[in-house]
Amino acid sequence: GTPDYQDLWSLTTSGSPQWTQVSPTGAAPPGRAGHSAVYDPANSRITIFGGGLGQSSPCANDVWVVSNANRAMGTPAWTQLTPTGSAPVPRIYHAAVYDPTSNRMIAFGGNNCFSAGAQFYNDVWVLTNANGLGGTPAWTQLFPTGTLPAARENLSAVYDVSSNRMIVFGGVGNGNFYNDVWLLSNANGLGGTPAWTQLTPSGA
Repeated sequence: GTPDYQDLWSLTTSGSPQWTQVSPTGAAPPGRAGHSAVYDPANSRITIFGGGLGQSSPCANDVWVVSNANRAMGTPAWTQLTPTGSAPVPRIYHAAVYDPTSNRMIAFGGNNCFSAGAQFYNDVWVLTNANGLGGTPAWTQLFPTGTLPAARENLSAVYDVSSNRMIVFGGVGNGNFYNDVWLLSNANGLGGTPAWTQLTPSGA
């Protein structure tokens, strides 16, 4: 019965750290859990994708942007994006990363919000003009070569801008808990064919 939240908070990290609630103008997205959020530092924009409404379900696949998120250049404002192209199916507990050089968001994994008969995903999607600037955002599904990671949720993902690679770690899916590491090359869909490679780190 506890509601999902739709509030936004800012933490200053210079001097004595301090929390401040941010109240953007515009209609806010519905409260949610398990969504992804990526940040464009050059333009101070947060892009939010998907998640579960009403604690966990139904799932969403909407995209929202907070402009002037750090409040340094103006008043923050919510805007819903309406990307072209076939969108990813609604999902929760996926992972997303952001490439500031191409203004692209890359999303991977998640599930469909059903506790019974849950479907887990291992698909990869790219959203162009992901911060809402530079043109109309558009969804494109990537089809990487190589063996795909097992479908999963609650994973972590990071992005290496210099090499255009996304690194994925862990997660859970279909009753399995993972601690494997995967690398997606050409992750933003540019510069070559995307390809999955499983890494085998040394050490425990």
